[in-house]
Amino acid sequence: MAEFPDDADKKKRSSNWDSAEMTMLQQLVNDNITVIRSKLTNSITNSKKNGIWKDISSKINALGLHSRSDKEVKTKWQNLQTKAKKEYAESMKYRAQTGGGPAPKALTSETENIVEMMKDCSSFVGLKGSESSMVTVNLEGVVPTFCAVSDDF
Repeated sequence: MAEFPDDADKKKRSSNWDSAEMTMLQQLVNDNITVIRSKLTNSITNSKKNGIWKDISSKINALGLHSRSDKEVKTKWQNLQTKAKKEYAESMKYRAQTGGGPAPKALTSETENIVEMMKDCSSFVGLKGSESSMVTVNLEGVVPTFCAVSDDF
């Protein structure tokens, strides 16, 4: 028969995030968004990013609600971005429809803030101009040519 692991072996679940912590996280990320979103991955930039995440986690911990590591704070920000992307994509999908059915859910204020911060990021809103699958061709000045088609295949 299989044995169940001890309670000590299980990973302890961290406490839920308070709204004050999430608001502060959004503010601090917004203040440091240029460094956090930097595409450079050299050691200097990475150390700056790690320092910013440590600074953000220490300021969130200063609220005195919970103790959060910088890894937990970074993961929470990534999860908030993922959730905002999904909600934004869902609202954009319903925006293109012609009507009928239930009204789409409105974006939460938290999602709107994240969308506002990330609105110019191509990984968030997609590439501009590549949404249409329709190709327009300008045929002015093109001389039509006809090919002789043979029935011999």
